[in-house]
Amino acid sequence: MKCKTGYKQIEGKCVKKGIMSKVFGKTFNYSWIFWIIGILLLIGVFWYGGTEGWFKGIFNQNNTYFISEGDINNFLAGTASGDCTLDLSPNSIYAGDMITGTLTDGKNTRCYLLANSGSGWQLVYEGITDANGIYTETRNIDTVGNFIFRAICDRNHNNQMDTLDCLTNQENLIVHEKTSDCVDSDGNNRDTPGHVTSEGLFYYDKCLDFGQTVTEYTCEGGIVTSHNIECDYGDVCMQTRSGGYCMTRDYDVGDVVGGGSASGSLVGDDGFTAEMDLSNVAVGGDCHLGAKIHTEWNYGNDKCGGIMSPQGLEWIFADSENVKWNAVDTSPQVHNIDLCPLVWDGVKNWKLSAYPMTSYLPECLLNYNYLVEIYVCEC
Repeated sequence: MKCKTGYKQIEGKCVKKGIMSKVFGKTFNYSWIFWIIGILLLIGVFWYGGTEGWFKGIFNQNNTYFISEGDINNFLAGTASGDCTLDLSPNSIYAGDMITGTLTDGKNTRCYLLANSGSGWQLVYEGITDANGIYTETRNIDTVGNFIFRAICDRNHNNQMDTLDCLTNQENLIVHEKTSDCVDSDGNNRDTPGHVTSEGLFYYDKCLDFGQTVTEYTCEGGIVTSHNIECDYGDVCMQTRSGGYCMTRDYDVGDVVGGGSASGSLVGDDGFTAEMDLSNVAVGGDCHLGAKIHTEWNYGNDKCGGIMSPQGLEWIFADSENVKWNAVDTSPQVHNIDLCPLVWDGVKNWKLSAYPMTSYLPECLLNYNYLVEIYVCEC
């Protein structure tokens, strides 16, 4: 018997080619063999990957990173590779403060920063170093605790962390609980100059530009607040370096309230600048300050008569605002000057300066003395 094309004779019957009969007691199609081979190959790939490290470490699943309990944790507990580094600054902060992390490795390398507070490693952030091999980021840290930071830089550029990558040094960070540090030096007292200190900043009590009123800074619930408080009738608001306050005016015209004096010698072109003592002088009210200035000088040796001209001396006096008196002496002179009114802002001291006029007489000696009286010149 002859079978038609596509069939062959088995046990006297024509059957379609590709079908095995009575194998394991049933008909079996060849295509299932390829399915079985494919499944076995897939199992082999996963087995090999699990033993050789393809799927160890950290995986990206829906943009969420997970750290295994295997080699990667042992790697993070190991010794730094030395080629990549991590720096955190500062290493001790209060919750909410900023820290700056700087990673250094090869250029265009992805680095992963991880933190451990005692409950396991967690990915904090990641970034790619620049052309100089540096990656820097500044962030707020709000969580209180003690932290260990390390970074892993993807040295083999396979876009994941593994034990072939570069491990940085360990950096520690302490984040302290933030408590109120608001302190009021004068206890909200308008009659005492004072200031509030909070978070490293100073808030000085101050007099308003109009009226006899003081802006009093104080602490309320740990927060800096301010109130405008009027002075009593007849009192004035005085501004000092320690703060503004209300006071009863006790100055009379002619009272000397500060100043300075000295005598000495100048050699060559050496000059001097003297600051006047105004530490106990208040600012404000309806009185004004002035200055009575006495200066004199003379040659101390015979080295001061140059061919071009003899040595001279220049005097300069300035209040808190600008220069108010200037004298250029080409020969020894005595000056008695009365300046009124002058400006005292409670901050910038008044100054008297003297400068030799020429530099080509290095052996010339000039003897000088001065007296400055700061006084109440009008009310």
